[in-house]
Amino acid sequence: MSSPEKSGESRKNQRMPGLYRNLISLIALVVIFTSLICIAFLVAIDLLGNREHPYLGIFAYMLFPTILFSASYFSLSGC
Repeated sequence: MSSPEKSGESRKNQRMPGLYRNLISLIALVVIFTSLICIAFLVAIDLLGNREHPYLGIFAYMLFPTILFSASYFSLSGC
């Protein structure tokens, strides 16, 4: 049988795979970039628009930032 010290050392020598090698993290990164582009586009429309768009604010300031932070969580945690 191997001693506990040996198995502890082998665990230290093993490297954890990077987050970019996880499929969920990669998908989350795509969602993050898409959400950032959508937020920037909708904020520009909101600032440059001539009339009010009530649903535009819901998407630009509530929905897409929520998606952005959720995808950031999944990307960083590697779920």
